[in-house]
Order: sequence, then C-alpha cells, then structure tokens
Amino acid sequence: MAIITCLRCKREVDSCATRCAKCGWELPEDMCPQCGSMNTKIVVFGSYSASPAVGDDEPKYVCKTCGKRFG
Repeated sequence: MAIITCLRCKREVDSCATRCAKCGWELPEDMCPQCGSMNTKIVVFGSYSASPAVGDDEPKYVCKTCGKRFG
C-alpha cells in the first residue's frame, strides 16, 4: 500500500482506492500504485507494446519511473 497524490485536488490518496475521497476523481487504471506516476506502458508477454491484449496472469502495465509491474 502506498500513498499517492490526487492529480485533481492534490490530496493524498491510498493507492488501493479507486476514487479520491475529497473530490471524487476516479484514479486512472494506469496510475502506478507504488509511486503515483502516470509514466507507464502496456506490457504484453514480458515486452512493451501498444496492444492491450494481455494474458490474464500477466501484469497489464509497467511503471517507467519505478519499474513496478501492476494491473
């Protein structure tokens, strides 16, 4: 669990939350839960790709800032 910053109201939000409790902004699916970065790429079978076709057991995103795989 990490604390990230809401991009709309700048309040601290738990990375497990789906919405900001203060302003109601929905946190993007591709926002890194570790560092809060939006600098992410879609991953397909261990490589970077623009295609969202990912296996069920594979992480969908990788953060280009901290390297965390998530999704």
